[in-house]
Amino acid sequence: MFRTMMFRRCLWYSCLLLFTAVLVASPVGRASAEDGLMVGRISDVDGQLLRFVPAEKDWVATTKDAPFGMDDALYSDQNGKAEFILPNNTWVRIGGSTQIQLIALKPDVTEVDVASGVARFHNKSSNALIKATTPFGYVIAQPASSFDLYVGDQSAEVIALNGKVDFIHTGDNARYEVQGSSSVIADAGQVGSGEASVDAGWDDWNVERDSLWSKRMSVKGESVKYLPAELRDEAYELEENGSWETVNYEGKERHLWRPTRVASGWAPFTTGRWTEYYGDNTWVPDEPFGYATHHYGNWVYVNNAWYWGPPETGGVGLAWYPGRVAWIGSGEDVGWVPLAPNEPYYSHYAWGPSATVIGAAAVVGLTIGSLAYLNHAVVVPQHDFYGVNNYSSVRVTTIDRATIVNSYHTAPVVNNSIFKDYSTDRNRYNFTNVKVADKPHNTVLNRIEHNQGIAKQEGAKVNANALKQNITQAKPAPLPTQTKVAAPKVTSKMVPESQMNKPASEVKFQPKELKEKPKQIQPPKQGVAGQPAVEQGKVVPAKPGEKMQPTEPKIPGQGPSTPPKLGEKVPPGETKQPVEASGPPKSPKEQMMKPGEVAPKAPGTVTEPPKEQKHVTTPEPAAKPQMQKEPQSGQQMMKPGEVAPKAPGTVTEPLKEQKHVTTPEPAAKPQMQKEPQSGQQKPQLKHEPQPQQQQQQKQPQQQGVDKEKSKQKGPEQQQ
Repeated sequence: MFRTMMFRRCLWYSCLLLFTAVLVASPVGRASAEDGLMVGRISDVDGQLLRFVPAEKDWVATTKDAPFGMDDALYSDQNGKAEFILPNNTWVRIGGSTQIQLIALKPDVTEVDVASGVARFHNKSSNALIKATTPFGYVIAQPASSFDLYVGDQSAEVIALNGKVDFIHTGDNARYEVQGSSSVIADAGQVGSGEASVDAGWDDWNVERDSLWSKRMSVKGESVKYLPAELRDEAYELEENGSWETVNYEGKERHLWRPTRVASGWAPFTTGRWTEYYGDNTWVPDEPFGYATHHYGNWVYVNNAWYWGPPETGGVGLAWYPGRVAWIGSGEDVGWVPLAPNEPYYSHYAWGPSATVIGAAAVVGLTIGSLAYLNHAVVVPQHDFYGVNNYSSVRVTTIDRATIVNSYHTAPVVNNSIFKDYSTDRNRYNFTNVKVADKPHNTVLNRIEHNQGIAKQEGAKVNANALKQNITQAKPAPLPTQTKVAAPKVTSKMVPESQMNKPASEVKFQPKELKEKPKQIQPPKQGVAGQPAVEQGKVVPAKPGEKMQPTEPKIPGQGPSTPPKLGEKVPPGETKQPVEASGPPKSPKEQMMKPGEVAPKAPGTVTEPPKEQKHVTTPEPAAKPQMQKEPQSGQQMMKPGEVAPKAPGTVTEPLKEQKHVTTPEPAAKPQMQKEPQSGQQKPQLKHEPQPQQQQQQKQPQQQGVDKEKSKQKGPEQQQ
């Protein structure tokens, strides 16, 4: 009997332990790489940008390097502007009096609602689609496209800036193609064509942002080598604020990044502040390099210094986290301890593969004495936890490990045991201590709550294939040229805080001109989408069987297009990237040589021309323009400023003055030279004349005539 009872008891305990182990390892409690939540970044704020707090139905000021994810709703003041960079390589910018809300963010889809105001979208992804919704219809943007969206109270306008976008009208589900610097204006009942003009001030600001990012992305260095493709937009910050070092960590040599432009005694999660973001305390950095290094990868303490390991090296996977720390408290003070890569991180959402959701798994590994970096705990007075923007000056320094072990306790997340009255302190939602005088009127909540419902019902289901099906199912319609729809006009919903809840009829909303100074947009230059525009007169070698394309060879790996700055490192194979003709520059992750792409040969070599060429750009002598005949197959294409050499296949000498004259295609089909038969030897190509030789030959060449050239060519072709 006793043995039976003991057996049953042992069996019960075994089952309990097994259940606990399964629960801890369960995918419900631990997010997989596919289940991780994608979160974007507010990369710039000009003016005031407010974020809606659903739990309080109130608004707080947000700031640069704050997150933009889930179903965040934001509203800019009348003169505000903001920029958002999303991890699937889609970019969004907004102007003043703009209400924007994120509905879905996935590797292949960015879905954003613009209820009012102006926004510019850039799809720099290779496979993702952008869906931008308005009260009057929605826009689908393919990769390598960009467009402006002006949304007013009674109508909306879509302007294609680069590539093609589709507008699907809410009224009749008709699909309209918008491309080639055209625009479509729609209200609730009809669709018409617009003048395709943009606001000059808005466009100038976008050009400034594009130029700034072009300079940033020209900085490469070692960061591009060690960062994953998704984070290479941040390479410039790491290059300017630290260095990569080979460090022995856990028995292996690893490439880790160390900040060098910080104060003595600096530690991670000290220069910035915490704020509650969907239930989890999220770090808002105050360092220029703080966003990527505190939300991706992991910090480690080696050789008496802090190093940051990128996601692969850091051991926590490529995922965004609010802030990987363990929480400690004493009743009077609040503290946190940076987690080592192998220590568990607890949260309310499954942000990434190393996040354990509270309530879905047992809390283990948080014994206060077992934390790897307990000696580096950051402790602040409770009243400063949500009261300052930077903890550097309020840290409690007179504290040691023994005091923490004996007087503090741990918690998986911030709660009332860590922070007294946490659940009732409204300051926990603050991203900054900036006071907000004006806030959006509560009439904007109708659209926000509508989008929240869509995000919950359809956000998990939306994907690029489903959006493509929506496009094909919508009936195509020609863009009406006779229908006139009123241009969008908007009223700003920003009012003094005391008027937020007043009836709309009792509030005087201020009108906002969406295009204060209209400017006609220029047709996009021809070229590969997302690449620098072609430069007339430049020629790059063609691939076998392809025609020569008029473009300048600016291909990564062919040397810098602009001189590097003093002290700037340019690794072999990397280049200083040129500025794009339209839109922000492509990210370093998009600037790689595509498979099968052929780089141009170095100056002084000759590329075998293609067999078929219709238009050839030929030079004009200084004295009188001479039209040259189209070269036959097998002859070398002449570049601007060159004349024919003595032997077949060689390039000509440059002239002092160059003009571009395009010869017409002859009526008769040119005779094609046959390839040499097997065993025959092809004519040897001479190298381009050296500058000294060119200078000596310029004078005779200018005095020569075409007849003399013909006499010289005849015997040579028979050799």
